[in-house]
Amino acid sequence: MCGEGRSFRFTPAQCKGCPLFAQCRGDEAPASHMRQVFISDHRSALAKARTYAQTPQFREDLKLRSTIERIIANLVRYHGARRGRRRGRVMCDYQAKMCATAFNLRQWIRRLERQPQTPPAVSTP
Repeated sequence: MCGEGRSFRFTPAQCKGCPLFAQCRGDEAPASHMRQVFISDHRSALAKARTYAQTPQFREDLKLRSTIERIIANLVRYHGARRGRRRGRVMCDYQAKMCATAFNLRQWIRRLERQPQTPPAVSTP
């Protein structure tokens, strides 16, 4: 086993007589050399992602990506979300949530500042 997957080796004797021999080995590999194939553990997830990338739903999701990328860039640049300041998954999760909270509060304050200010109603006795 190598990395996150499996390696398979095929000797020339095993490849002899295979109907996919020319397609599998190509022109550059001599017939006397061993053929090695690596199959990743993530192959099925990658195949699903490639299939999803061909759907109209993916195109709709892709339209939202620029907004999300902008938020992530803001969190990384201005809120310290690039690196965890503490060790452990729980503390990193806490830091990420606090960064997101700071971002959301900032957005909320900006939105409130953009709204027109109405004078308070005066009550007469």
